[in-house]
Amino acid sequence: MIAVADPVTIVVPSHKRAGDVTTFPAALDPDMGYVCVPASQEAEYREKQPELQLLVHPDSVVGLSAKRQWIYETVGSVFMLDDDVIRVQHFEHRERMCKMPPEVGYDVIQRLAGDARQLGIYAFAFSPYSDIRTFNPLRPFKLTGLAIGGSFGLLEGSGLSWNANIVGCDDYWISAMNAHVHRMCLIDLRYDFATAPTFGSAGGQGSRRTMETEARDNELLRRAFGSK
Repeated sequence: MIAVADPVTIVVPSHKRAGDVTTFPAALDPDMGYVCVPASQEAEYREKQPELQLLVHPDSVVGLSAKRQWIYETVGSVFMLDDDVIRVQHFEHRERMCKMPPEVGYDVIQRLAGDARQLGIYAFAFSPYSDIRTFNPLRPFKLTGLAIGGSFGLLEGSGLSWNANIVGCDDYWISAMNAHVHRMCLIDLRYDFATAPTFGSAGGQGSRRTMETEARDNELLRRAFGSK
């Protein structure tokens, strides 16, 4: 791993997935970050995956948006990953996806955080796509757009906050707020933290997110940021 003067803290929000967290070690070694869980679930996570480092929040923090806000207020500069990451890969060979070892995954996170800091950008993320056919080697970076919540970072002092009323579109909310306040984000499209299929596993957002909550989230986003 590279030496980093001011590393961001890597945190994996998790809920009701004790024994099923794959991000450690599929993408990163357990000593490279924390899994954030409610106090009432701490014992079960420790029993089923004792190798994990846990960051425990009060049970009064309910929902992913509220959890992300608590994490940001607690640790400051942070990079958050989904708890069902199955690999970290790069697309630079174009003809194939290449899985990377944990120490390289850690390095690209810290390098992107450092690049964002030097550019005066607060929000940073990696590719939202796991299909190499989406990668254009002539455009490896974006400075606007959706910073997907599955592999998302936010530096301390941004002044941004999540809306606790948002159930499943937390990344759209924070990306729109960042665009409104700071205009730019930094998205590195060369790398992807691939996850299990959305809606495909128990726990996590599966216990709260429905088509009805998605519709309400969409309406909240339109009211706050407009429809165009």
